[in-house]
Amino acid sequence: MLGASRWLGAGWQGPALRAFALFVLGDVLPRAVHSGSAGWLSWLVLPVCYGLLVLAILRGLGHIQEAPEDEALELDDAAARPAPLDAVVSLASQPVAKPRDWSLALLHALEWKRMGDLCLAFYKERELLAREVTAGADGSLEAVLCQAGSEQPFSLLHCKARGRQEVGVEALQPLVQRMQEAGVERAFFMGAWRFSSAAKEFARGQQITLVDDRMFLALLGRLPQESSQRLLNLAVEGDYTTPTCPGCLLKMIPRQNEQGRYWGCRAYPHCKHTLGMHA
Repeated sequence: MLGASRWLGAGWQGPALRAFALFVLGDVLPRAVHSGSAGWLSWLVLPVCYGLLVLAILRGLGHIQEAPEDEALELDDAAARPAPLDAVVSLASQPVAKPRDWSLALLHALEWKRMGDLCLAFYKERELLAREVTAGADGSLEAVLCQAGSEQPFSLLHCKARGRQEVGVEALQPLVQRMQEAGVERAFFMGAWRFSSAAKEFARGQQITLVDDRMFLALLGRLPQESSQRLLNLAVEGDYTTPTCPGCLLKMIPRQNEQGRYWGCRAYPHCKHTLGMHA
């Protein structure tokens, strides 16, 4: 019955009543006229019964449509409906004046994708080309590096802007397996501010070069002025501080819940990626 009421739509009472009127005028009334006055009573029984049946149906459909339809829709959509969005918060706006020189503050301000693009461009300036570039759901970028003019993998590059979080051994261990899968014996881990002592010891035994913020700044300073300026222009172009969603590559929105602030995708609920927000 619920499916019938939805199929008929919101105006199903009108068509039903019109059908009843056509039945009386087109069938009952002509038969009664031809039957004479004696047949009026017998022919009135049929439309009365039909009318009562129509009213009963209309009443039943009306009761069904009042509330259960909403409940049915809630049940149908319960699995598809996302949880309510956490509150959107506002952050301090980005300074209008763009940095004109490299600094630790600039490297720390770069969002993960801009940092990854900067790392790739840095190696391109050194005639190393990136292939098989992939973005991780945690806001990381990884690529296979090759010498210019060669298809042979040279090294694996892993880059992530980790803020003040110290990188430990657990972040390096998956990189060893991906080095084996790529067929390389060396890797570069870039983008972190600092590495733990255990991570440094582990990296030495696995041929992983750890490039922290200070080392990266020094490497940028050793580039020719023209190359350094190209990379600086790339780093500060547009909005270079708001994180990019790892899923759909849109700029994210700052949100807040009971656990604190975080970055959420602006395409929610179609994309549900989130990233942590560093203080």
